Amino acid sequence: MELILTSKSKRSKVKVERDHSWYDTESKKMLNFRGGRLEFDYDPKTKKAIPKVVDHEEYINGTDYPEIKKWLKTNAAKHGITILEDNGRNVTISIDNSDFDDVREDLYRHRIISDY
Repeated sequence: MELILTSKSKRSKVKVERDHSWYDTESKKMLNFRGGRLEFDYDPKTKKAIPKVVDHEEYINGTDYPEIKKWLKTNAAKHGITILEDNGRNVTISIDNSDFDDVREDLYRHRIISDY
């Protein structure tokens, strides 16, 4: 029996990694940092702004295709799944009729949309 696993769009939170450069005018050096966001703390003793990197997260729109591939890799041998077609968004698989209910239940638990 054939099942089509359809990926859906989802919004996910991702940690941002960017390169930051800051020129220190007193030491005449270019400072390079890697991280989410560059913030400055003011030091009243030296009367200077001191740069520091702070973690930052942003929401991005993507699909759940990687979760489908992960589920297939984990459960292919367990349910005797054969991949018939994989177009980068939807995956068509073939399963035995005796495993149909178990596979549908497992897909439902993992929130993967399927159609037969």
